[in-house]
Amino acid sequence: MLFLAITLGFFVENKREHILENKRAKEYAKALVSDLIADTTELGKDLYGLSQTLAFSDTLEMELLKKLAGTGISGARLYYYTFFAPGKFQFGVKTATLSQLKNSGSLRYFRNFEIIRLINEYDQAILTQIGRSEIDLSSFTMWREAREPLFNFYHLKKLQQLLADRPQSHDSILNIDLPLMDNSPGAINKIAHALSERKLNLQRRQNEYYRDPYNIARKLVDVLKKEYHLK
Repeated sequence: MLFLAITLGFFVENKREHILENKRAKEYAKALVSDLIADTTELGKDLYGLSQTLAFSDTLEMELLKKLAGTGISGARLYYYTFFAPGKFQFGVKTATLSQLKNSGSLRYFRNFEIIRLINEYDQAILTQIGRSEIDLSSFTMWREAREPLFNFYHLKKLQQLLADRPQSHDSILNIDLPLMDNSPGAINKIAHALSERKLNLQRRQNEYYRDPYNIARKLVDVLKKEYHLK
């Protein structure tokens, strides 16, 4: 009888622990899904912004090549595409729940190996992009330093104001001949080179460093929702 009582107590305690762990896993799953949905929203916006920026950059590259070839193009077009082309993108994701899971050892609450695998993949994808922050900053700095000697800030403000006041005249405004501060082939060649390097950096961010965590996060949300019957 004593053996039976001890065995029964062991099973009851084990069952209670199992229920508690499932409850904790579901709580973590809810918090993680909330973070991941916010992340995919932001990463989706970033991916769209990158595609727009790269489209502007392609046009600017063609305009710069025309300028180097001596083809008559308006300075306003160069101002417009230069300052609305390669921007500075901040990589930001919510890591509070992910960090808590890792640092507290709470990943053990998830019994589904696919969930653990995807969490680890997502974590690595985030760390990879964060580790590239200096490379991204260096690329942007190189672009900005090549850009600044050519373009007059006050001409840019004038162009922005004209476009804001007369959006219906967008094309004609871009034909205005705004002068560059340095019109030499050397300066144009330098900014064309910096633009090429910047485009390569942004293309990798679009195709790998933003798209990878975006795709993994979406898969992880689907698996977590299915496993824990979340809405």
